[in-house]
Amino acid sequence: MIVEVHVNGTKDWGRPDADGRVDLMLPADAVALISFRKPGHLTKTVSVDTHNMAGNFKSKQRSLTFGVKLDAITDYEGLVYAGPVGVLAFNSADGGLMVEHDQQLVPERQQKTVVF
Repeated sequence: MIVEVHVNGTKDWGRPDADGRVDLMLPADAVALISFRKPGHLTKTVSVDTHNMAGNFKSKQRSLTFGVKLDAITDYEGLVYAGPVGVLAFNSADGGLMVEHDQQLVPERQQKTVVF
């Protein structure tokens, strides 16, 4: 499995450890798109918005833990997720975590071959 992270116009990647865990340090006041890719499985992307994450914890480093289960592509041939399957953000009033899920599948967009 490969984990790709897109934040502030920068792309980075990593691999999970033996337990399947990936630790990421994300900047404050940014939106990160974290994509989980594995051959033979549908790619899933999670959006993490760190705006308002500090809340009442300004003196402490905050952490967030979540799991992602990948589905075999054979079960969903020709389909992809319409967008991020999860959006994690923080309430501006108290820094509390807000979670949205969207696992809508759509037909995979076909690439056109152009011959020169």
